[in-house]
Amino acid sequence: MKFRLNSPVGIALTVAGVVLALSPEARKATRRLLVKGTASLLGAVDGVKQSAVDVTDTAAESASNTTRYLADSAENIGDTVADTAWNNTESVSDAAPH
Repeated sequence: MKFRLNSPVGIALTVAGVVLALSPEARKATRRLLVKGTASLLGAVDGVKQSAVDVTDTAAESASNTTRYLADSAENIGDTVADTAWNNTESVSDAAPH
């Protein structure tokens, strides 16, 4: 890639380079800006990583709960059917006139 001084980008980069080379204040401000930008970028990356971990943990917990619920349901299906039948019998006898 050829560097052209006559393009607007080339002129901007040249001026920025000269200012940074000659001005200690500009170097200090640039360094401060780069440190803050890097800290912000690292903070954003950590936030994304934490979100991914939270989503993974939530999905794993949900799958574990579903497996536990299905196992409990399979073991207690007879009780559930008997309870439902008993409750239906009570409802019918309560609704019938005496």
